[in-house]
Amino acid sequence: MWTRVLRIPATSRFAAPDLLMVAWAVLWIALAIGVVQSTRDVAKLGGTVSQTGTAVSQVGGLINDIPLIPDNVSSASTSVQAAGQSAQVNGAQGQDAADRLGIYLGIAIAIIPSVPIIGLYLPIRITRVRERRVAQQALALHGHDPQYQQFLARRALEKLPYEDIMAVSAHPWDDLQHGRYAALATAELHRLEIYQRLPEPATAATRRKGIEAT
Repeated sequence: MWTRVLRIPATSRFAAPDLLMVAWAVLWIALAIGVVQSTRDVAKLGGTVSQTGTAVSQVGGLINDIPLIPDNVSSASTSVQAAGQSAQVNGAQGQDAADRLGIYLGIAIAIIPSVPIIGLYLPIRITRVRERRVAQQALALHGHDPQYQQFLARRALEKLPYEDIMAVSAHPWDDLQHGRYAALATAELHRLEIYQRLPEPATAATRRKGIEAT
């Protein structure tokens, strides 16, 4: 059952596997947005450190501006000012690095899990739609031709899983040998999601009349 539900559709209508692909992509995009937001929250800590460093540096500068302070106090205030400036620079760099990391992680999480799967799915999906369109055109032109129905029956044996073949015919080899193509040909049309009735095969006399009429 699940193999049929998840089989890549041949019609142009939106189907369950298409929804699954969209949900897969949306899931990873949502996770990517969450990671970016989390890293931005971490980056805010760098901004806080930078602001604290600025305040400490300003305090050290104010102490140095006080006239007639002892040398040891002046030296300590200079160290405080330098530490504040270092914290200011490191905090800003840490904030920038966290922001960049969030962007890189977000892009990687959004793209890496989705692109390979969707990149494999879309070409097969497009091929299935085209194959169905061509099969519909051929059915309209040659549906009454027994040789075309034989061709469809052989395609069914080549393309369908063994379980599906045996569900259609208990003796498919006998069906081919004795010209009983309808069941297998219909199964091939169903594989392509073409559910119109298979035309009755034309007799040799009917085919000759058609050829003479043309």
